[in-house]
Amino acid sequence: MYKLVDQYTRAATDGALGMQGEHLVLAAFARQKFMLVAEEANSYRGKSWDTTKHDLDLIFERDGVAYGIEVKNTLGYLDVSEFVTKIRLSRHIGVKPVFAVRALPKTWAYALVQSGGYAMIMGYQFYPWTHKALADEIREKLALPVDTPKRIEQGTMQRFENWIVSPPLQLTESDAKKVEHILAKIEAPVLRNRPPDVGASGELES
Repeated sequence: MYKLVDQYTRAATDGALGMQGEHLVLAAFARQKFMLVAEEANSYRGKSWDTTKHDLDLIFERDGVAYGIEVKNTLGYLDVSEFVTKIRLSRHIGVKPVFAVRALPKTWAYALVQSGGYAMIMGYQFYPWTHKALADEIREKLALPVDTPKRIEQGTMQRFENWIVSPPLQLTESDAKKVEHILAKIEAPVLRNRPPDVGASGELES
């Protein structure tokens, strides 16, 4: 068991999993005919973000709309300050924020939607196909949500396409003050209790 935990730890910290997540997302957007216009970017069409040193993993365009994609192929949540900053960054440079993640707290997902963004919930941490045996063992013995897909499921991308066609109503996206108020609330001191996830199905998990 200790050997397995050590293998998992090394796999999760050597950078390969982050690259795997970005590779899968890049391929999925390409299949949907999105055009990649920037990587590790903090600017778009002459508008730059210089408040912090953050950037977005990918920026895609399609039909005159730009999407700033942040990929986090981790079991845990990304840092809340990073999450909020990258929403602000996206809005500042004029792209729609999209987070491709295993899961998000429901309050974060709500803030993202109200900011005009989208939570692309994967449900799993993705390992390279070459690590299938390790991922299977980790899933079975450590009960961790890991998988080795060769591509992101079409259903995941179809939900994103549906969001583009029919975005949620009652958004505060155009009201900068309301959006900032929502973001400031989740950026406040972290609650002691772990908030429930938004799972792969889009349903809340306790």
